[in-house]
Amino acid sequence: MYTPVDTYIYIFFIFFLLAFLLDGLHEDLNRIVKKPYFEQKDIKDGAPRPSDATLATELWSQHLARNRSIIQEIFHGMFKSRVKCPHRECQVQNLFFFVFLFFVFFLFFWIKYLIF
Repeated sequence: MYTPVDTYIYIFFIFFLLAFLLDGLHEDLNRIVKKPYFEQKDIKDGAPRPSDATLATELWSQHLARNRSIIQEIFHGMFKSRVKCPHRECQVQNLFFFVFLFFVFFLFFWIKYLIF
């Protein structure tokens, strides 16, 4: 007899197996042999900050300089994250762009209606 917990464990297993296979396939099919190194830029206080679109375009072109495969063309994407300090006196704000293989969000409350 299977329980909902068993179903979730199988879903996690399938997800990680798919991620492992896609990442390995991407590395095997990558057409870039010599991958260039790019240093992460740090924008100093008071310096003019480029627009988000400019930053995203630059970081995506750096990603493409290191990764070219059919898996990259189908599954890779970019995620933007902005983090602000919650203290009033701090006001520090960080902006990150993350490249992901595929974006996953688990909807467990839907799964129980679909499976059971």
